[in-house]
Amino acid sequence: MGFVSKKEFDEILTQLKRKKGLDGTGSDITLDDVRIFAKEIVEMEIARHAADGLGMVDYALGSGGGKVVKHSGAFKKAKSILPRRSESHKMLEPSFGQPGECFALEGSVGFVEIRLRTGIVPEAVTLEHVDKYWTSYVLPLN
Repeated sequence: MGFVSKKEFDEILTQLKRKKGLDGTGSDITLDDVRIFAKEIVEMEIARHAADGLGMVDYALGSGGGKVVKHSGAFKKAKSILPRRSESHKMLEPSFGQPGECFALEGSVGFVEIRLRTGIVPEAVTLEHVDKYWTSYVLPLN
């Protein structure tokens, strides 16, 4: 990621002028106006690309208030005499598709119940999973 080019800045300035209802050269725009407008743009882009890069807001993210309420059995790597803390919160953390950075469920069928911070009308539901090739042939079985 680099600096904003002159062309990109001019486009941003044009949007700001439209928002403020100005037709002039920009002399009526203060530095505070630019800061506020830039902050709005940054917040909007962060919300659009939060965690999964799909360009949609992820309401189930743990950092956004999502919580795992119930789920089917968790995959256990090895028997242990010490009790393990549930790591179900990992389901709602961005992992960027890295193998092993997940909360694995046991078997080929399962469920997850997630409580959101607030009510929404879903437009889409996405599920991220590492490619089967990596889980079947490349990753070591511990």
